[in-house]
Order: sequence, then structure tokens, then C-alpha cells
Amino acid sequence: MAYKDDPTIFAWELCNEPRYQGDSSGDVLQAWTEEMAAHVKSVDPNHMLTVGSEGFYGAASPSRAGDNPISGAAKMGVDFARNFAVRELDFACVHIWADLWLYTGESDKLEFLDRWITGHLEEARDTFDKPVILEEFGKWRPLGVRDVFFERAFAGAVAGPASNVPSHAAGALFWHADPDGYPHDEDGFSVRLPSDSGTAQVVATAADSIRESPGVEGEGARARRSERARTRYRSPSSTRTPSEDAPAAPRYRFPRFRPVSAAGAAEGPNAPRDVAKEEHER
Repeated sequence: MAYKDDPTIFAWELCNEPRYQGDSSGDVLQAWTEEMAAHVKSVDPNHMLTVGSEGFYGAASPSRAGDNPISGAAKMGVDFARNFAVRELDFACVHIWADLWLYTGESDKLEFLDRWITGHLEEARDTFDKPVILEEFGKWRPLGVRDVFFERAFAGAVAGPASNVPSHAAGALFWHADPDGYPHDEDGFSVRLPSDSGTAQVVATAADSIRESPGVEGEGARARRSERARTRYRSPSSTRTPSEDAPAAPRYRFPRFRPVSAAGAAEGPNAPRDVAKEEHER
């Protein structure tokens, strides 16, 4: 099965934490993003696409320049609002590394965490209107301090009553989990399982919250989609290859949003779907 047809793939990322040092205009990274996003969508219209941006503010967000966490961030070629306005990008990403960026106390780091999440959700809502995932965050020990930080991160970045901008809060991914006894933890951010049980409970609670948030597919919708797949595609016992029989990658979606596709995408099971129409028909 080709990757573009693999239903286990959630989305593609053009690059992790791209920068172009010294470019305050942001033009170089913007041109690269536009070119590569269009290319990826022309190859794979089935999956969502993003850029693994740290989320630094640039010229498109002059009122937020003071919120950048590190000196010279505006000259690293990143411009959050401009970058994610690219049509082919389906959702935005932001990272938070308070321990690496800020040399200050824990209360200040929590204040920055809240401001960084809320600011990007507001910017997304007011400019390019796409959901935002807190794609990377982590926290050094002690465990109690880390657990509080994780709770605040999930609260702000997951659609729910605790988020200041729930309409564009699409979830959060922490870095990173390892089993007890794993010999490597070079960056100090490892969540050790099962020994770090408090952190594990914070993550589990957040996962439950995400499952219950608007737009997450419930059991009924999932069963209906499976039934449509069984009746739409031929059985593996036919003469077709397994890759031909497999349903096209599902068009994952966020509340109010739909994945974009390259212009002129082929008709058929891999073609862009009208999610709003399908929901109405169901």
C-alpha cells in the first residue's frame, strides 16, 4: 500500500521546526512552504498537511512580536500567521519549550504557556481560520511541577471549557514517553512509564477530554463509515491486489474544518469530500 493510501497516517509535516536564520522578511521560508505544500498535496490529496513550526511571530503579527520567547525570533524566517495562511496547509502547529527558552521561575513559565497557547489560537481564529495543534511540549522534573505544566498545556490546547479559544483548539502532543529502564534521556523530557504515574494520569484525562470534544468521531459514526467501506469496496478474495481493495485514507477532520486538496484532484474514492454535506446526509 502506498503511503498516500494508508489510513493509519494522520497527516504529513513538511519540516520540523524550520528556520531561515537572519531573514526578518520571512520571504524565503514562505516561498519554500508554498512550493512544497502544493507539491505534497499534488502527490497525496488524501491526508492533511502542516508545518512543524515553533510558532514564532513575524511581520504579519506586529502586535504580538513582544510575545516571542527568545531574542531574535523575528529574524528566524518564521511568520506564524503568514506561513499557515498557505492554502494547502490544513492545520497549524506550535511548540512550547519553556525550560529551554526562558531563564525564569516556574510561575513565569506557566504564565508564558497560557499566553503562548491563547495568542496562537486567537491569531488562527482572526487570520487564516484553521485549527491549531500544540504539537510539541515538554517539562523538566520535578514531577509535581511537570504535572501542573502538563495540565495547563492540555487545558488550553484542547477544545473545552478550560480553553480560551475552544473553536480553534485542536489538541496537544507531549514529548516524549519511554519505558522504565530505557537508557536514554538526553534532553531530560522523558515521561517514564509506568513509574511517572501522575503524569500518565494527566495525559489519560486529557485523552478522554479529546475523545469527548466536538467533532471527534464517535462509535456510531465510526460503525457507519466501516459499513460504507465494506459495501463500497470489493472483498480481498477478488483478483485485485490488497492495496487496490483497501479503502482510501479517511479524510480526518477537526470541528468546522475540512482538509484541503490540490486543484484538479482525481475523482473517485480519493477525491476531496464535502464533509458538511456528508454529515447532513447521515
